[in-house]
Amino acid sequence: PGLSRLLCDFARVELPGFEFTSIQVNKDYRAALHVDGNNRGPSWILGLGNYTGGELWVHEGSPAGRHACIRDRWFSFDGTDPHCVMPFR
Repeated sequence: PGLSRLLCDFARVELPGFEFTSIQVNKDYRAALHVDGNNRGPSWILGLGNYTGGELWVHEGSPAGRHACIRDRWFSFDGTDPHCVMPFR
């Protein structure tokens, strides 16, 4: 319960006004191309740590899609659009 409370407090401070029902924490995880099946779409992502690469690729209706740097910065995207994490090290 303490970690959940800490994560929720962090999200509320960082993203005031954003309503969320879940928080996902991953470590060293390269998500394959997918869509989020259990959310309504609006999502925020933040990458933390010492790594290179690892951009988020989001389809956004175009085969070229969009690459977003998420290291140490928040990025908003529609989780129902296909997306994946690019290689990192």
